[in-house]
Amino acid sequence: MNLPGEKLKDFQNSIEDAILTPQWPTHGGDLISAAQISGLSPASILDFSASINRMGPPQAVLDLLPQAGEWIQSYPDPDCREFKSALEETWNFPEENFIVTNGSTELIYALPALIPESQTVIILDPCFSEYRRAFELSGHHILSLCGTAENGFQLPVEKIIFSALSDANTGAIILGHPSSPAGQLWNLDELKVLLDFCEKNRIFLIIDETFTEFSNAFFCAPEQAHRHSFLIQIRSMTKFHALPGLRLGYGIMASHHIQSIESQRPPWSVNALAQKLGTVALRDKKYTETARIWNTDQRERLFYKLDNISSLRPFPSAANFILFQLIASDPKAPRLFFESLLKDSILIRNCENFIGLNASYFRTAVRNEEENQRLIASVEKGLLKLSLL
Repeated sequence: MNLPGEKLKDFQNSIEDAILTPQWPTHGGDLISAAQISGLSPASILDFSASINRMGPPQAVLDLLPQAGEWIQSYPDPDCREFKSALEETWNFPEENFIVTNGSTELIYALPALIPESQTVIILDPCFSEYRRAFELSGHHILSLCGTAENGFQLPVEKIIFSALSDANTGAIILGHPSSPAGQLWNLDELKVLLDFCEKNRIFLIIDETFTEFSNAFFCAPEQAHRHSFLIQIRSMTKFHALPGLRLGYGIMASHHIQSIESQRPPWSVNALAQKLGTVALRDKKYTETARIWNTDQRERLFYKLDNISSLRPFPSAANFILFQLIASDPKAPRLFFESLLKDSILIRNCENFIGLNASYFRTAVRNEEENQRLIASVEKGLLKLSLL
């Protein structure tokens, strides 16, 4: 390969960067990868990359852990009846409209079975990456619609509807409420317009509500599922109830869709411990109230501090995380910033691999006051090194 001197130098630098630059974690909570990059032990890293309720699980859940030995010696209920009963109590809606899965991710990977491979799936990006991967693996055509920072990473519903009508094969529209990693809630009236459009045109509207409980902005009253057979609501016990290790999620949808998914699922995918502890967590209404108030307070305090740093652009959030952009002219600044925090034993979520974002965007979880203060101190320290403070 014969290149002019300047271009050859640029090419050599790019090869060197590719070889020497470690791969950033592609999901939040990957402390082992972060430890390998930084040379630190996983236990020494303060994790702001995974958005788990910092209050921890309900005390009622922790109190039952001594009984775990009894539960793990028996097969779990393949129909998750006790947990579904708790869902019915919570939502005042029939058990037949709930499907319980091994985390919401199992349900996400089951969704393509409901939609013919010939149909197009519209994803409103930026969005949780596993939706795209699930439908790519199943061979569906995917259309990505991206909002911009100026509109809160959301698109006008009219544009979404126009895009859906422009493709006669549109089979599903996927969005987050609130979205991840942006944390924005959709206007409820606009969601209803979109839902009515989807129902009329037999298009699935798949709403990821993993973080909705942090905001109390429930679009998805289950009566929506009763009236709209093409609405699918995805929920998880991972984030709000702080149970990521149990792998417990559920969906709300018309019963005939659940039957279609169940016919292709392996039995016993949800373990006995998850079912027992998830049931207790769901029934602890006092925890739900307290956790929502506490997280809202901590989020607002953290947002205020980030918003007062001139080289950062945080975006309002309704979840327990905040997306922010690093404002810097040097293209290497985002990596240097991320690595500076990691060397300081702080792991945040880089958002470069989200469609619609780039390396300058980061997401930080909301933790407790002391830990959030430590994050701010580390952020300011890193920005000072980059002459951005």
